[in-house]
Amino acid sequence: MLFPTVLAPLPTPFDAGLLPDSARLVNLGRRLADRGVGLVPFGTTGEGPSLSFHEKRSLLDAMAKAELTGPSTIVGAGSCVADEVVALSHHAIRLGCGGVLLLPPFYFKGVTEDGLFAFFARAIDRILAAPQGERLRVYLYNFPRQSGVAVTASLVTRLARAYPAIIAGIKDSSGDLDTLLAVGRACPDVALLTGQARLLPALNQAVGARAGCISGYANLVDPTDAAGTDHIRAALAGRPATVAIKAALAILEDDPAWAIVRPPLAELDETAVAAIRTALRV
Repeated sequence: MLFPTVLAPLPTPFDAGLLPDSARLVNLGRRLADRGVGLVPFGTTGEGPSLSFHEKRSLLDAMAKAELTGPSTIVGAGSCVADEVVALSHHAIRLGCGGVLLLPPFYFKGVTEDGLFAFFARAIDRILAAPQGERLRVYLYNFPRQSGVAVTASLVTRLARAYPAIIAGIKDSSGDLDTLLAVGRACPDVALLTGQARLLPALNQAVGARAGCISGYANLVDPTDAAGTDHIRAALAGRPATVAIKAALAILEDDPAWAIVRPPLAELDETAVAAIRTALRV
């Protein structure tokens, strides 16, 4: 892989008016990049589905100005609207990002593999036809518990065979190691990124340098240090992941604004925050 083994899905900071705060995002991105961590804005932890295309583009521009849109940045560009996938992917390419992370279109359920293939293929074809389109690298995002639509090993394999070198990897947040390994066997050039750092050793053993993780814990600690993350896992267990990570970041940064989330998400109550503070030993 051309990017770090560990990437952080950046939380999106908001101000009191629930508008994105580019300065806080850039400051966090710089700190993580200085630690050698890759960056993934606008994913699940970044509340990507709650951000408009224009907000994402503006935040990405701020990251580019801070020189945070290089090969180690993969942009969450998934949307149910193909035009938005194409437009944000184009912008990420122009800014020098290493790839885009694409959720399946997630509103309609029970769709066929052929339908999902057609959606991705249409978007990819349009991106490839644009200037610099050949630089496109796609990382498919499988998180069926959240999206309600699975990105199967069969679908990844079909797309990888149709678009060799363009389908660069899969990020799996289902915790299903078998799905990742099935992709690895069928697609020897595709990177396998897990959302659970605990699976990284098994992935490393199976596919070597193609293994990596995109872990929300990377915003707080090194997620590959099992001993060092035990107290973080205990603190956040049983709470909505995005909300809990932002609450923990607010505590560690001594900056309450980091805890702000956009509806329909809601901030943790004082009792939960106190429990996290105690577990973090802050």
